[in-house]
Amino acid sequence: MHRQLADLSERESEVLRLAANRGLNNKDIANELGLSVRTVQAHFTSVFRKLQVSSRTEAVLRGLTEGWLNLDDIHLAESEEIREYVNEK
Repeated sequence: MHRQLADLSERESEVLRLAANRGLNNKDIANELGLSVRTVQAHFTSVFRKLQVSSRTEAVLRGLTEGWLNLDDIHLAESEEIREYVNEK
C-alpha cells in the first residue's frame, strides 16, 4: 500500500499514480476512472499547484524523492529520464 501523496486528495493521488504507473494520458485516465477529460485536467492542475511543479515528470520526480512512489511504480515509456536522474543521485 502506498503512502498518501503529500496533501493530495485520494483522487489526485490516483490520477498521478495512473500517469506514473501505466503511462496513461488524460483521456485514458478519464476512461479508467469514469471521469471527464476536463476533470482529469483539473486534478493535474491541482496536483501541480500542491506539489509546486509544472509537469507530470516533475510531479513523479517529487513522488520519488519524497518516497511516495518507487521506481517499480514508474511506467518505462515515461520514465527513462526519471530513471537516469534517480540513478545519478
